[in-house]
Amino acid sequence: LIGAIPASELRRELRKPWPYLPPFPPPRIVSCRWMQAGPTNVPGRVTGMAVTKQPSSPGTPRVIVTTVGGVWRSMDGARTWERVSDRMKPGVFGAVAVTPGLSGEIFVGGGDPNYRDPARAGGPGIWHSTSGGDPASWQPVGPPELDDAVIFRLQISPAGNHDVFTATSKGVYWGDRSSGTTIAWSRLKGGSANPFDAPTSDIAVHFDAAGTPTLYARSYGRGTNRAAGFWKFTGS
Repeated sequence: LIGAIPASELRRELRKPWPYLPPFPPPRIVSCRWMQAGPTNVPGRVTGMAVTKQPSSPGTPRVIVTTVGGVWRSMDGARTWERVSDRMKPGVFGAVAVTPGLSGEIFVGGGDPNYRDPARAGGPGIWHSTSGGDPASWQPVGPPELDDAVIFRLQISPAGNHDVFTATSKGVYWGDRSSGTTIAWSRLKGGSANPFDAPTSDIAVHFDAAGTPTLYARSYGRGTNRAAGFWKFTGS
C-alpha cells in the first residue's frame, strides 16, 4: 500500500511520550483503616446517617441510621446497635437530621430514596424524637399528605425556632415551629407568577445572618407547571 507506515515505525512512534500531556504525579496513599461497623442484620440498604454528641458522654458519639429495615441507633460509637423504630409505623426510612445545637432532637423521614419508582417507594412520613432517638420517644409530626411520600432530605434551621425543610416526592415542604408546640406545614409552591410543584430529590438551605432561608432544590420529574431542573426559592 503506497504511503503506508511500516508497522515497526508505527510501534516506535506510539511508544514516545506525548509532549502535550503533562506527567501525572503518583497517587497519594493516605494511611487509614476502615472496618465494618454494622448494623449487620439490616435486611437491605442504609439510606441515611447522622452523628451527634451525647451530653452525658461527650467523647462517645451517638449514631443514627435510616435503612430499609427501620431506624437504628448506636450509643457507643457504632460498636453495638439497636433498632429504635419498632413502635413507629412500619416502613422504609430514607432521611435523618439532627437539630443544630440540640443533640437530642432528631427527625427521620420515610420512603426509599433509591427505589426506581418513587410513586411506589413511599414510607411512614416524618417522625420526631427529643430524647436522642429512644424507642418510646418517637412521634409522627409530618403532614398527612406525606405519609406515603419519599422523604429525600431533611434540613433544620440552626437558629430561631429551628424550622424544618424537606425535599419530598411531593415537592418542597416547610415546617414552621414558631408556635413552639406543633409544626405547621406548608408546601413551598412559589407565587402565582412563577409556580413550582415538581417532585424534589434534594435541597440545600442557606441561612443569612438574620436567619432568613434561601432554598436550593433539585427536581427530578415534571410537575403541573415546571419541569425537572435546579431551582431557587427566596420566599418572594
